[in-house]
Amino acid sequence: MMHWEQAAGGDFSKTPTGLVLANELQWKRANLLAHQVQRLGSPCTSVVNMDAQYFPELWAGGEDSGVGKHPLRFDRVLCDVPCSGDGTMRKTPYIWKSWTHRDGLALHIRQLNILNRGLDVLKVGGRL
Repeated sequence: MMHWEQAAGGDFSKTPTGLVLANELQWKRANLLAHQVQRLGSPCTSVVNMDAQYFPELWAGGEDSGVGKHPLRFDRVLCDVPCSGDGTMRKTPYIWKSWTHRDGLALHIRQLNILNRGLDVLKVGGRL
């Protein structure tokens, strides 16, 4: 899908179906990602900037499409959740002084919320 001109056999009038939607929490990284995605030239990519725990319900269809309005579900969802940073702590031991169990537990809840939201927007039989 990303190389849509090849998939269409060089016929640019055939727009591919499907969508690649990337979400990034940090706006600077989202802006950089949007710039990089734009270079691909695919009409089926989009970048959004929000907290994945609260990713909104997206709707497809409607009066113009001839199909009733229904929640948009994804075939595949990739969740790159924030990590505990234990690799960083091994490289920079002074971070251990400020780390607490509360930090780790709070991160676990955030990871779980992102996972659950990813499952919510996934089609039945989809891949997480």
